[in-house]
Order: sequence, then C-alpha cells, then structure tokens
Amino acid sequence: MSTNSDEYRLVNPVLRQVMKGVYNRRRSFPMKYLCDIRLERIYDQFFAQIFFMSRGCSHDLKGGCTMCNYGYGQEHLLDQEAVLKEIRYKIEQLPKRLHEVVVSPIGSMLDEEEVPHDFLIKVFDILSDIKCNEFTCETRADSISCEKLRLLKDNIRADKITLEIGVESTDDWLLRNSINKNTEFKTVQDVIETAHSMGIQICANIGIGFPFVNEAVSISSARSSIRKLLEQNVSCIALFAYNIRPGTLLEQLWRMGLYQCTSLWAIAEVLSSFSDVQLRRIQISWYRNYYEEKSKILHMPYLCDDCREDVLALFDAYRNDPCQKTLQPLLSYQCKCKDEWYAGYRMQKPEIDFLNVQNMYTALSKEFSVSAELLEKELIYMARTLSERRK
Repeated sequence: MSTNSDEYRLVNPVLRQVMKGVYNRRRSFPMKYLCDIRLERIYDQFFAQIFFMSRGCSHDLKGGCTMCNYGYGQEHLLDQEAVLKEIRYKIEQLPKRLHEVVVSPIGSMLDEEEVPHDFLIKVFDILSDIKCNEFTCETRADSISCEKLRLLKDNIRADKITLEIGVESTDDWLLRNSINKNTEFKTVQDVIETAHSMGIQICANIGIGFPFVNEAVSISSARSSIRKLLEQNVSCIALFAYNIRPGTLLEQLWRMGLYQCTSLWAIAEVLSSFSDVQLRRIQISWYRNYYEEKSKILHMPYLCDDCREDVLALFDAYRNDPCQKTLQPLLSYQCKCKDEWYAGYRMQKPEIDFLNVQNMYTALSKEFSVSAELLEKELIYMARTLSERRK
C-alpha cells in the first residue's frame, strides 16, 4: 500500500496488524446471550436498553479500535432466526409505552457486514411495534448511508431518533495513530449534515485517556473536539474516560507497563471549560462500572478510597442534570488524589512526544511480529504527518 494513497491516510498498517493479534487472543461472547434487555424505571418513565448477538464489529474483525472489545460473536454458530425469535420474545415483555429505547448489536447497528440488510429489516420490523419518545442506536460513522437512514425513519415509531457515534476525537492524527479508527473527522461532519437533513439527531462519544500520548494531549483533544461538534449542532456529547477492558490494546499496553487509566478528575477538568448552555448538551458516561459481571472491566479511571463514593455521587448528580450548578461541587471538592493528579497534569504539555510513540510502537511490533521494514515505513509517515499537523 502506497503511503500516498487515500487508504493509507486512514489505515495505520502497524496498528492494524497489532490489533488483529489482539483480536485473535480475545474470547468470544458467550452464545447464551442472544438478546438481553435492561429495563429501568425512573419516576413514571421506562427506559429500555436492548442488546442482541451479532458477528461483532467488522472494523474490529479487521484490526479495530485500541480501546474497544466490541466483538466477537461466533459467526459459525450464530442462528439469525433464533436471535430474531429471542428479540421478539423479550420485546413482548416490555411495557407498551417507553420513554427511551436504546438498541445495539455487539458493534454497529448499520454495519452491513455485521448486521446484513435482510436481517436489519427484520429487526426493524420487530422494533416497529415499540412506541417510545426517544430511540437511539449506536453505529460507526462510516456505516451510515441515506438508504439506511430512510429505513430507520420508516420503521421506528419514536418522536426523536438519535444515532450515537463513537467520534472519540476530531484530530485526524490521533484517530489514525492512537485510536486506530480508520475514519477521519470529515466523514463524521458529512454524516451529521445528512442525518440532520432527515430529522435524525446525532450523539457523539468523545474519549479521554488515549494510548501513546499524555493526559494533557487527550484533554486538549476532548475540549477542541467538543467545541467543534457543538458548532456542528449535535444534540449531545457523551464524554468518558477510557477504562481497560479484556481483549483490548489498552489491556496489552497496561500489562506491558506502558499504559494506565487517567483519573476521573480529567472529566471534571474538561467540563470546566464550558458554559452552562454548552454543558446542557454534554453528558458523561462510564465513570462507573455498570456491568453486573465486574470482570468485564479490568481497571477503571482512578479515584482514591477516601473520596470515591462522594465523588461518584457528584458525577451522578451532574449526569442527571448537566449544568454549572451540578458541576461546581466537583470543581470545588478537596481531596489529596485530586491535588496529586492536578500536580502531574499541570507539568505536562499538550504536545505529542514522538520519541515515546516510537518506543511504544517498537515494543508492540516485537510482541506482535510486525516487520522492521513495515515499522520503519510507518514511523517515517507518522513523523511527517505529525510535523504537518503542527504547522
């Protein structure tokens, strides 16, 4: 693949090979979970999250995102009719009227390699029986087309339809070389414009705690990304600090002593940059381990034992009502772990240390048998594009 090609601009061949190795070491999802529903009642409103089995994210299959383990299902054992039967049965148990419904396969709802077109139509046909105020499904930006958006509009009986997209960052260098996203921000911008023209809202996920770079870089990226997405008029931002999940590159780097989670104080630091009006559109997520099976997350963003429960309660308050009033108690909270984190953070420059990136890539290349020739070619390309980014 030529370094001048459009594909090379998006695809990092070293990270792709490394991530394929990570993928091959990962355990598949148990086939007993054909469909799972989590139902919550808050006051007099019902919220349902519907998850169904699929083959897994197709990007993940090819060597996907460094923080993600959204795959894989055992395709050779996957009985689509059994999955549909289970979805139909579980949905019949739901209340007749729901406030919000979130539906997702293992990876991306509109990814035709993961959820084939005929199967998607059958899923939408089942979902058409649900009446709700808000409907959300998660999908990658590069899986979205006008045809699929029309299918969504024609089949979902909801007052508001939202696509949740894992944007992570609007910085193309980080997307390619830290997150291994295989898309660029221009794709996200085009998707937002198309979705809005069809009356569909966008919720954009933004991350903190990227591998290969320091916390100051990812915090700076989060601030800049949120501002750009608010200018694009997305309906909401979901901000979260990366946790370490089994079967991810973050786990591999963590075990090699090359990565650790950021602190949850990093979330508060990002939020502190925004006005009350802006905060109303900035949600937070995954500051708690929501899984009943806690082993699904190996390591969470850090808080000390002295402040953990108090601070998590303050994050809960912000999540329930995102605004300056609920943010201020987090900003004014006093704890030794907060002081220590800020002391370290303030010593960092929001600049990518390419020597550190090179050393980490070299260590991973040895672990996953990446050829010296490919590594050298990629490092030269990354150094050049980083220099162009700084201009």
